[in-house]
Amino acid sequence: MRSVSTGFLVTALVLSTSSTASAQSATAVLDRAVRAYKNVRTLRATFTQTIDNPLLGATVTSKGEVVQRRPSQVSVRFTDPAGDRIVADGKWVWFYLPSSTPGQVVRTRIAPGSLGSPDLTAQFLETPKSRFDVTDLGRDTVNGRPARVLSLV
Repeated sequence: MRSVSTGFLVTALVLSTSSTASAQSATAVLDRAVRAYKNVRTLRATFTQTIDNPLLGATVTSKGEVVQRRPSQVSVRFTDPAGDRIVADGKWVWFYLPSSTPGQVVRTRIAPGSLGSPDLTAQFLETPKSRFDVTDLGRDTVNGRPARVLSLV
């Protein structure tokens, strides 16, 4: 099983909740985030991503910034590993990952309506309860705002 943890998901949930986050169930907070995301057209967020590969016994953590114009334009700039980029314009996705494949750029066509959509956040905020096991990890504060921390596996 592959485990992916993304920091911008938590940010999306924080932005969609109010001071009543502590009074709402985790499911209600997630439902609110899903409803709020339907109205999002642009997004800018930092992220931390951790990928565990049990077959190789390896864990890789990366960090960066994602900027998105929904539904099909996205730019991912990695600060760690520095210099890695992923860019999508709605028709093509370019992968430039010099940390793993120096000097190589891969361009891939995005098929209309394909699962390879560059809307990265949608994978977490479109029908998440049917796609993930959701666990309530409790309450926290992010940038001074109350937040509910959820795990989506």
